[in-house]
Amino acid sequence: MAELGDGDTKASVASLSDDLDAPVVSIGGEIDISNAELVKAAILASFESKPQRIILDVSGLTFMDSSGIAILVQISKSTASIELRHPTPIVRRVVQATGLAEHFGMAP
Repeated sequence: MAELGDGDTKASVASLSDDLDAPVVSIGGEIDISNAELVKAAILASFESKPQRIILDVSGLTFMDSSGIAILVQISKSTASIELRHPTPIVRRVVQATGLAEHFGMAP
């Protein structure tokens, strides 16, 4: 698990599965502009090829602003689908507020 960020905002990214068809990556902590590039790089480093589907376990994500949405959109350009697994209420609200809930599958 990689701890990312400096100052008060920290996030963690860990590969839970290296399935070539659908890697599972866990994201925890907080994502904002101060650590967004580090988080995006860590997520992309979690899989070597361009998988057809990416599963992001966001159950440990306690805060995400528009920087987090930008990461999701950028990652979605490199795969056919993204599933957000176990979104916290804040993540669910942010994704729904942007109108991207249907674009990103959200599993309970």
